[in-house]
Amino acid sequence: MRRIARFIATHPARILGMTAVVTILAALSLLQLQFNADVASFITEGNERGEAYAALQEKYDTADPVNV
Repeated sequence: MRRIARFIATHPARILGMTAVVTILAALSLLQLQFNADVASFITEGNERGEAYAALQEKYDTADPVNV
Protein backbone atom coordinates (compact mmCIF):
# COMPACT_ATOMS: atom_id res chain seq x y z
CA MET A 1 0.00 0.00 0.00
CA ARG A 2 2.85 2.35 0.81
CA ARG A 3 4.53 1.57 -2.51
CA ILE A 4 1.39 2.58 -4.38
CA ALA A 5 1.03 5.75 -2.32
CA ARG A 6 4.70 6.59 -2.87
CA PHE A 7 4.35 6.04 -6.64
CA ILE A 8 1.31 8.30 -6.78
CA ALA A 9 3.04 10.98 -4.74
CA THR A 10 6.24 10.92 -6.80
CA HIS A 11 4.61 10.59 -10.27
CA PRO A 12 1.48 12.76 -10.27
CA ALA A 13 1.79 13.68 -13.97
CA ARG A 14 1.79 10.02 -15.01
CA ILE A 15 -1.26 9.32 -12.86
CA LEU A 16 -3.13 12.31 -14.32
CA GLY A 17 -2.15 11.25 -17.84
CA MET A 18 -3.35 7.69 -17.31
CA THR A 19 -6.58 8.98 -15.79
CA ALA A 20 -7.14 11.25 -18.79
CA VAL A 21 -6.53 8.40 -21.25
CA VAL A 22 -8.92 6.07 -19.42
CA THR A 23 -11.57 8.81 -19.22
CA ILE A 24 -11.31 9.55 -22.95
CA LEU A 25 -11.53 5.85 -23.82
CA ALA A 26 -14.58 5.45 -21.58
CA ALA A 27 -16.28 8.45 -23.21
CA LEU A 28 -15.55 7.07 -26.68
CA SER A 29 -16.95 3.67 -25.73
CA LEU A 30 -20.25 5.32 -24.78
CA LEU A 31 -20.68 6.32 -28.42
CA GLN A 32 -20.62 2.63 -29.36
CA LEU A 33 -23.65 1.74 -27.21
CA GLN A 34 -26.98 1.05 -28.84
CA PHE A 35 -30.18 0.93 -26.84
CA ASN A 36 -33.32 -0.98 -27.70
CA ALA A 37 -36.25 0.54 -25.81
CA ASP A 38 -38.73 -2.02 -27.13
CA VAL A 39 -39.91 -3.83 -24.00
CA ALA A 40 -42.26 -6.07 -25.98
CA SER A 41 -39.42 -8.52 -26.56
CA PHE A 42 -39.22 -9.10 -22.79
CA ILE A 43 -42.97 -9.67 -22.58
CA THR A 44 -43.47 -11.92 -25.59
CA GLU A 45 -40.53 -14.31 -25.60
CA GLY A 46 -41.54 -17.64 -24.11
CA ASN A 47 -44.83 -16.30 -22.78
CA GLU A 48 -48.13 -17.50 -24.26
CA ARG A 49 -50.06 -14.37 -23.25
CA GLY A 50 -47.27 -12.13 -24.48
CA GLU A 51 -47.27 -13.84 -27.87
CA ALA A 52 -51.07 -13.42 -28.07
CA TYR A 53 -50.63 -9.74 -27.23
CA ALA A 54 -48.06 -9.34 -30.01
CA ALA A 55 -50.37 -11.12 -32.45
CA LEU A 56 -53.21 -8.70 -31.58
CA GLN A 57 -50.91 -5.74 -32.14
CA GLU A 58 -49.94 -7.07 -35.56
CA LYS A 59 -53.56 -7.88 -36.46
CA TYR A 60 -54.84 -4.39 -35.64
CA ASP A 61 -51.64 -2.66 -36.85
CA THR A 62 -51.06 -0.64 -33.71
CA ALA A 63 -48.37 -0.25 -31.10
CA ASP A 64 -50.91 1.02 -28.57
CA PRO A 65 -52.29 -1.38 -25.99
CA VAL A 66 -55.28 -3.39 -27.17
CA ASN A 67 -58.08 -3.35 -24.58
CA VAL A 68 -60.77 -6.00 -24.77
